[in-house]
Amino acid sequence: MDFAEYEKEGHRAYLKLAETIANILDVVVKGVPDLRVQQIQHRAKATDSLRLKLQNRNILTSDTIESEIKDLAGCRVILYTNADVARLVSSREIRDNFDVDWDRTKFHYPGDGATAGEFFISYNYVLKLKEQRVALPEYSVFRDKWCEVQVQTTLDHAWSEMAHDTIYKPAGDGFGSLVMKDVEKRMAAIMQRYLLPAGFDFQKVANDVQSLRIGRQLYENDPLKLFGECRDNNERYELLDQFKEHVLPYYDDIKKTAPDIRACMVSLIRAARSTEVTSTQYGFEGYTVEYVVDSAFDIIDRLRFTHDGAIEATFEAICELFPGAKSQGERKRISESAERLAKHNLTAWRQVGPLVQEILVSRIRQVTPDEEQPIRGLIVDILGHVLQPEVSGTSNGYNSVTFHQGQVHASEALRRVRSAAIEKLQDLFLTSLDDRARRSVVNALSKATRLTHQAKTTADLLKIVLGDTLQIVKFYTSIAGSQSYEILQRLEHDLLWLYRHKRKLTPDFDNDTDIAKARDELLSAIFAFRDRVNHDHQFVIYKTLVGFQSVFPPAWDGDAFDIRVEADYRNKEISRLVDEITSANAAEWFATIRRCAQTRSDDGATFPSFRRFLEEFARKRSELLIERLNDLDEDTAAFLSSILKGFEGGSLENEMRAQVRQWIGDRRHLQQIAQYCILASKLDEALIEECLSSAILVKDSPAVLWTIEAVARRQAEVSTHLIEMAFLPGVRYLATERNFLWVDPVATFSQQGSLLQKLDEDGEDGVLQSLIEIPRIEYNEEELLSFLAENRPLKIVDFFNERLLFSQRPESSNDFEPIPFSFHNHLQPKLSPVADGVVQRVYQWYLRDDELFQFRGGAFLAHLFPDFEVLEPPLLMLVGTGNRPSIEFVLDILRAYEGQSFLHAICKEIVNALPEEDPLLGEVSVVLDSSGVVSGEFGVVAAAQRKREEMLAWLADERVRVRGFANRHIKSLDRQIAAEQRRSMEDLQLRKRQYGTSDPTVGDQSEDPS
Repeated sequence: MDFAEYEKEGHRAYLKLAETIANILDVVVKGVPDLRVQQIQHRAKATDSLRLKLQNRNILTSDTIESEIKDLAGCRVILYTNADVARLVSSREIRDNFDVDWDRTKFHYPGDGATAGEFFISYNYVLKLKEQRVALPEYSVFRDKWCEVQVQTTLDHAWSEMAHDTIYKPAGDGFGSLVMKDVEKRMAAIMQRYLLPAGFDFQKVANDVQSLRIGRQLYENDPLKLFGECRDNNERYELLDQFKEHVLPYYDDIKKTAPDIRACMVSLIRAARSTEVTSTQYGFEGYTVEYVVDSAFDIIDRLRFTHDGAIEATFEAICELFPGAKSQGERKRISESAERLAKHNLTAWRQVGPLVQEILVSRIRQVTPDEEQPIRGLIVDILGHVLQPEVSGTSNGYNSVTFHQGQVHASEALRRVRSAAIEKLQDLFLTSLDDRARRSVVNALSKATRLTHQAKTTADLLKIVLGDTLQIVKFYTSIAGSQSYEILQRLEHDLLWLYRHKRKLTPDFDNDTDIAKARDELLSAIFAFRDRVNHDHQFVIYKTLVGFQSVFPPAWDGDAFDIRVEADYRNKEISRLVDEITSANAAEWFATIRRCAQTRSDDGATFPSFRRFLEEFARKRSELLIERLNDLDEDTAAFLSSILKGFEGGSLENEMRAQVRQWIGDRRHLQQIAQYCILASKLDEALIEECLSSAILVKDSPAVLWTIEAVARRQAEVSTHLIEMAFLPGVRYLATERNFLWVDPVATFSQQGSLLQKLDEDGEDGVLQSLIEIPRIEYNEEELLSFLAENRPLKIVDFFNERLLFSQRPESSNDFEPIPFSFHNHLQPKLSPVADGVVQRVYQWYLRDDELFQFRGGAFLAHLFPDFEVLEPPLLMLVGTGNRPSIEFVLDILRAYEGQSFLHAICKEIVNALPEEDPLLGEVSVVLDSSGVVSGEFGVVAAAQRKREEMLAWLADERVRVRGFANRHIKSLDRQIAAEQRRSMEDLQLRKRQYGTSDPTVGDQSEDPS
């Protein structure tokens, strides 16, 4: 069609098309929920305007103007807010009802440095009626006719209408150009200063009104009653989420309503605990009670300072719910609320000082012994937070959270609160039933002895802390005679730390006689405690033999105790103690040994000195030990390996070995015997083999593990016979028990894989088979696999294939991870030389038609070869075959590389191998567009801009298909950049309006104790 034809008939035809599409759009937009439409306009391009446009493009004589000009027919959907625009374009209504020409569709949004003309904001679709519609007689005249549809807000529409008649109609040469430049600047300023901010402000208003509308609907239905009617935890959690966002912030009188809300949350949590987890309506696992507890306590926390009595009521809610917690997650969350209540909150302190803590301590002192028992640990933690010297808070803005910390202000009120808290903790210590409870009290009391480094200490606060510390030290001294050695050892260590930190005053207090006097009195009290506990000779022996917090006399000299001096002193003391043992005092010493062995610890640094003592005892006084080996109590027997080591080289070694074999026959002390095999001066393969056989017979998995560790640690000495008769049977047995702890010692002690390299092919297969069901392949597992890959690397690929197959079986657990999220570069050097074989094997996985191959096989290759260089040649060969399954396989691999630039070369080859309209080209676009993790408000925009720059090089490629794809893809990126720029800017501006900016003078905005 040429211009004359358009003038004669075309204008009327395109006007009819625009009217038809506008009518369809009117119906379409009504299908989008909550969409507010201001109006829908339509028009056909005026002939005068068309003539000018054709002249400017030098195509006035064209006879195909319908393909040259995209807006012969035009519609404009004008919406009220940015959210309305986002709601429409993110729906599928336009794509479902029209065919969109994506090459000519453009999204307009100003980027950085935009000129006035670039402030036009709109989504401009070029579209036509779908074939199903034009097949109908009444629509057939519109076949292959295109219409431009603009989607805008009312404000953007106003600006574009004004701009159309100003900056888009420039003045002629030599006249008015200066004025028009000024007009352009003012039009840009109007958009930047007024219309864009107004659009964001309108959106914030709309969001607030929408939230209020949702909240009002809930409020009018009585949300507290609705909570009581919830049938399961899914409903409870979803209602809690809506209540927090849409109801709680809008109560006009929260002080009046808070008690009812708090009581409702307590009842809700109790109901949640008695409800089984149910699936969601989509079949996913439902919300557990931990989710409900977390959300409900968020509400309880927000109410903790809202009214008179709120602090006590919050404490009571915490104490009421804590004993019934059914999981560690619940207990942890409730403890967090206790901490928030008890800690020195900056905003609260500015208003009422330590009043919150005073109320809490007073309420705690009213708790009866029966009430106290199930919440003792919680009370101890609360009192510890009360004694913390820090005051803290947060202020937040749209893009940051600022943490504020300082010291509490000294006052008589603070002194009273701390003294009362210390007295209550001392009572709790005296009524504790075990050392674990006593240690928790000691931890809490220690917080009263400290100062924070977050602010300069005042003299008044230092005096309070020194006085409180003196009170605590005197208390420890008074109860020292009735405490266990473990507690005394801990207390002496803590008081040594206090001595070192308190004996020197800072220059600020050098001339303060009151502080110096308080310091000296405290040091005297510390020395009194030290002298009292060390008067007990048995305690001195105990701390010499056991523990890593032991304090010895040289430690009190200077500011620090050299660990080498400590070790030398301790070793000399151990030798001296062994030399004191005689037949006359042996019974007394065995009682001491039994007492030391009863110490409970999960720290490996607790017993090295004790083991050294036992070994030296066995070496020097073997005749006193040999007759008691069969009578050792269970605690002492745990250290048999050190005792047995001490017998080596002595006159009674043969008797010791005979006893050990008797124990093996009796299935006794197998773990300790296996540990001895690690320590023994000479490897006894027969002993290891016998110990393992007995351990497997009685299913003693720890003994089997120790046996395997003995083989791993002494691999340089082990024979292939021992590997076949001990190592492999042990591994196989543990695999049947789904116990994979053997991997760590084997990988750790397998220098250059010397142990595993002694395996024959059947042995390697056995080890790999034992690892198929291990939940995850982590660092040590990968290192072990790398040793096995030395001779037969492709077996490792088959191993991962077996793991993939196992993951699809019913017995595979939810935490089973067949392919690790990342490798640690142990396997890559071994598999790189056979990369083509690796690809061929993984290709067979793909041919199994695994729907999740991209996330399994694709991820395996991408994680194994992260730099892609080794993988590229075999993948290019597959692309070169032109075989469609091969290309699809390659694309699944490439998607796992998250769009890295080194993929461009192979992507070009794929594009050139495919027909122009092939759907797989869309997969190539997905590969190129992937960006992995991005950061910042405009991270997605920056990533898309970078990818656009990378794609420009494709335009110089000599292949037509490659250039054509590049042109289309660049246009797609332009749309993506504009859409993401708009979305990111709107998110940023709405956050600013929602949260404001951080203000360090405001204090804790996120936890306002109103």
